[in-house]
Amino acid sequence: MGSRYDFDYYVACEGRDYQSITTQSGCLLIGGAEGNKSGEHEATQWFLKRAYGGKYLVLRVGGIGRQADWICRNYRDWIYSAAELSIDSREAANNSQVTDYILDADALFIAGGDQNDYQEYWQGTKTEDTLNYVINEKKIPIAGTSAGMAILGDYYYAPDHQGVISSEILNDPFHYNTQKNCEREIATFF
Repeated sequence: MGSRYDFDYYVACEGRDYQSITTQSGCLLIGGAEGNKSGEHEATQWFLKRAYGGKYLVLRVGGIGRQADWICRNYRDWIYSAAELSIDSREAANNSQVTDYILDADALFIAGGDQNDYQEYWQGTKTEDTLNYVINEKKIPIAGTSAGMAILGDYYYAPDHQGVISSEILNDPFHYNTQKNCEREIATFF
């Protein structure tokens, strides 16, 4: 669904009789590619408790992944539903159907990938405005892993074509490539 508009939406599981809930804000920065590491289960439960059995939505670029399926398999009793929304263009990020999916969520998880894509597709769009609204006004919990975690900070490093290697940054923490690539976050989340 939605591929004509450069977005895809997929519902992995859904309960019956959804009732409006009051969420509790929170932010989970969970790293990337840990898979069953110590503390991951506890951190996920902490996050899901803040959604009070609500609608869990994974945001990403590059197509639908497996995060919502994983939540359904492992935490089905903790949520009403789990879905994924891949927003793959600026046009899609300004689409009202996309923003309606985000507005309807009770918890957001921003998947990994390439933070340059998040910036390119989402910054300065209705998606960014909607993310700010649901986090700051609706007070839903938000989580991120890898690139999704990186964009939740005040600043992140997003090299366009040429980054720096460890020996360069260790020798010069103010290397010229860090100056032009240290971007303000895509959204003013807090």
